[in-house]
Amino acid sequence: MVRAKRKHWTDYLEGATADDVWTANRYVKNPVGDGGNPRIPTLKLVDPDGRGREINTNDDKAKAFSDAFFPKPPQTSSVPAEYDYPEPLPDPPPITREQIETQIRRLSPYKASGPDEIPNIVLQKAFDLIADYLLHIL
Repeated sequence: MVRAKRKHWTDYLEGATADDVWTANRYVKNPVGDGGNPRIPTLKLVDPDGRGREINTNDDKAKAFSDAFFPKPPQTSSVPAEYDYPEPLPDPPPITREQIETQIRRLSPYKASGPDEIPNIVLQKAFDLIADYLLHIL
């Protein structure tokens, strides 16, 4: 691993352009870790009255991001008051135990696990024990 990193760094430096040299300089000058501190640069915002300001503290940056990503709802709704909505779609049919079993049997038994980290072979071998639980969940 260390050898691969060293080779990658050497290859990067050998093919570096003038801009890349300055980037490499920043990599070398800055510490390897930052102790878990966020590295969000100074934010520049324009207030509603048109004045620009800079935000430096993490609390102010968090508030600025919150205001930008989750704005307050408008004072008045843009939906017409007496809008005639279409009929809702019917509920899908319930999932059956046979459908779950079919899908689990189709899984490749030794493929890499998904986000739940449960190997497919375990689902296949333990299906009779967990079928009712899966049916309830799904």
